[in-house]
Amino acid sequence: MIIEEMRQILTRDAMSMSHKFTSYFANVWNKFDMLAHGLFLISILLRFTVSEAHFHWPRMSYCLTLSMYYVRFMQAFYVEKNIGPKVIMVRRMVSGPVVIASGDHFISIIKSS
Repeated sequence: MIIEEMRQILTRDAMSMSHKFTSYFANVWNKFDMLAHGLFLISILLRFTVSEAHFHWPRMSYCLTLSMYYVRFMQAFYVEKNIGPKVIMVRRMVSGPVVIASGDHFISIIKSS
């Protein structure tokens, strides 16, 4: 996926590299993708460097990465005429409990540290 993002940057019609980067990062979803990929790489790094006592940090970063990839995947269905409204409805139903559950989990981890 990271290679595909780099290909998108390099195949832009802009003349110079700085214009290619600025035109690529003008789109909010491209920024979101790069943030998700960066967080995924940080998660992998944490996974192999953090001790067992602090292993909740890699798990939380994996969780955030997965959530970001889900949001990006759901964004692709917004354009579909038949499934788009259903995805919006499911997102609205799930967003409340997910925020509450993740907040409770995060607070319990901080209290245990």
